[in-house]
Amino acid sequence: KIRTIELEGKTVKLQIWDTAGQERFRTITSSYYRGAHGIIVVYDVTDQETFSNVKQWLQEIDRYAAEGVNKLLVGNKSDLADKKAVDYNAAKEFADSLTIPFLETSAKNSTNVEQAFLTMAKQIKDRMGSATVQAQQGSKSTVKVGPGASIGSPNGSTKSRRSFEAEELLPTSVSDGLEYEDDGTWSHQPHAITSTCEVKLFHIRCHTNRFNQYFYRLAMAAPKFWDTWFNLGVVFGGIAMIVGIITMFYAAIQLLFSVGSILSRMQPAAGHAGNLRKRADTNLYQQQPADDQVLLPMVGIHDGSFASRILSIHHLSFQQIPGVTLPLEHLGYYLIALLISGVLHEAGHAIASFHEHIPINHSGMFLYILYPGAFVDIPSRPLSLLPPGRQLKVICAGVWHNFVLWLFTALVLSSGLKFGLEIFGWRSLEGSGGVSVVDVRADSPLFQHLPISSVIYRLNDNDLMNGIQDWNKLLVEDGVWSRPSIGFCVDSDELEVAVAHQIPRQISTAANLVKNFRLERHQTLSLDVSRTSCRKSAIRYYIMHDFRMHDPQYLTCLSTTNTLTHPKRIQCSRSIDCEGAKSRCMTPYTPYPEAQTVRIYHRPPSWATSDPQSSEKAFVFVGELVDIWESVKVGILQPRLSFLPVSLPHLLELTMSYMSSFTLALSLLNILPAFHLDGEYALSNFIAILLASERHNDQSMSTSGMFIRQRAKRIEAFIVRTISILVGVVIVGSILVGVLNAAV
Repeated sequence: KIRTIELEGKTVKLQIWDTAGQERFRTITSSYYRGAHGIIVVYDVTDQETFSNVKQWLQEIDRYAAEGVNKLLVGNKSDLADKKAVDYNAAKEFADSLTIPFLETSAKNSTNVEQAFLTMAKQIKDRMGSATVQAQQGSKSTVKVGPGASIGSPNGSTKSRRSFEAEELLPTSVSDGLEYEDDGTWSHQPHAITSTCEVKLFHIRCHTNRFNQYFYRLAMAAPKFWDTWFNLGVVFGGIAMIVGIITMFYAAIQLLFSVGSILSRMQPAAGHAGNLRKRADTNLYQQQPADDQVLLPMVGIHDGSFASRILSIHHLSFQQIPGVTLPLEHLGYYLIALLISGVLHEAGHAIASFHEHIPINHSGMFLYILYPGAFVDIPSRPLSLLPPGRQLKVICAGVWHNFVLWLFTALVLSSGLKFGLEIFGWRSLEGSGGVSVVDVRADSPLFQHLPISSVIYRLNDNDLMNGIQDWNKLLVEDGVWSRPSIGFCVDSDELEVAVAHQIPRQISTAANLVKNFRLERHQTLSLDVSRTSCRKSAIRYYIMHDFRMHDPQYLTCLSTTNTLTHPKRIQCSRSIDCEGAKSRCMTPYTPYPEAQTVRIYHRPPSWATSDPQSSEKAFVFVGELVDIWESVKVGILQPRLSFLPVSLPHLLELTMSYMSSFTLALSLLNILPAFHLDGEYALSNFIAILLASERHNDQSMSTSGMFIRQRAKRIEAFIVRTISILVGVVIVGSILVGVLNAAV
């Protein structure tokens, strides 16, 4: 309890720790001796045994408390004169023999209660005021006020104390001190900075008390704000615990459905295992960069389905396993997000602990294999003696800070990040449409033809007005790779000219075909390779939906640029879609019928050319659409200046996305009432509040009250065990499902 009194014209703020005096609390009470400035020993005047125990308590004080700590002996219940068992004179003589002040009080009548605290406060003030002034190298003098604590002034003269702050009476397991500042305030300073690192197999752990003073100053800077802030955290903790429990049960049910779905997919897969083949290595017809207008990469094709591979992307937020469902290149963002979420969580505990006047021992960080984290060491005994409501402020502070971080990341990702980057030199493509090229995989055929920061504004005849949404819809929408390839209408005049200018047959063997076109033979097709050669500026085409496409009469060489990239060229699925009776629907020939033909239109960044519109280019990609999606990383922000890193928006967004996911998971997971989680201790205090009982109440209880507490303890233990098992099942099951989803 905090109490402010007036003493000799000065304001004195006392922090009073009311500890239990029974023998069973002896070890707990002793932890409060060190660092205390004054100790009041109270006995019951109606109970001789309590007076006899005073000697033992004084011995404990001499053993554990600081040298010269002020002591006061008080006999309580003086109003029960007819039941008095300890004579006033006997107690007075005992106190005088130890040079300890003595008072008899009555808590019932408030007799001498105020006087007891005034007496103790005056003793502490007199002792501090009469301490020896010690010069420190002529620049600063100090007055000893306790173990490892001092007061002083910068000019070497002793300053009188105007008030005693509550923190000066804190029980602590380390030597903390108070230092008088130039502005007349008192600050909390650790007596000695200690830092330790411990290295074990797969485990590095470092801790220090260097940051204690910063946590203390932060907590003391706005006590009223923090009081409201951490009260909100308690409310959130209660709500989050309920939501978390419901979520875990829901996750367990979903897990059962996922397992059933995987088993059902594995069953037919086993019966058709012979039809599954590995993806062919990428083989390209490499055109010379001189003809930058056209590119026809002939890529290897998936003989199997990509469905499971694409679908696993939608579950990254549920089973995030590095190297399995999480791309390994994202591991750095993954770890940074984990570390930031953990540090903010532990900082919440540290600030709340200092706010409740319990200094932490130290704080630190650890690295277990590749998992980074943070921790704070809060003295458990002082914390356990706080009322349940105040304990909950410390316990719920971590998950509350994680939730606040989630709100911040959600706000940033919704609009704040884009707005900030636009201020610092990026422009958004949301109004004009298109996507900006952030990165292209080096082994992709698109690498040499899509400059970084260029804008892809159209795929075939589809303008990307909705940016990434249209990009994803066109390239990775479910089933899109199984659609028939779109062809182009070619009129009869073009066909006649093309037939009249056919080039001689130049390639006569499969070896020459592979050497010049770098194509692998498809195991289900027999190619007449002597009929598949065209000039570099032309590509062999076949008539759409004619299964005799390998027959020479259905193959012809047409101009690549004119056929594929002409803006007025009509696309078609069959010849009847074209205008004119003799027009034909033609598509680029490839021995792989699963391949798609995609025209990709792009323009360079504004700083790379004076007229971006006139520099618009187009090229053709023949292959699977998902290869484009996997090879090209895009965004909606484009740098206005060449020196701005084009990948910065993507990096920030990815980090914030992972942080948002992890910090919300920490917020809901850590408050669950499971073993070794914050929720285990929070549940006990919530139950104590509901029962309207104090954890350390030393008064006798009725039989019914004791029964209720015992029953509550059994319910608490059952909840903790049940949720612990549930959490374990969900975590292990989610990992297994993630692995199976990636494998099936």
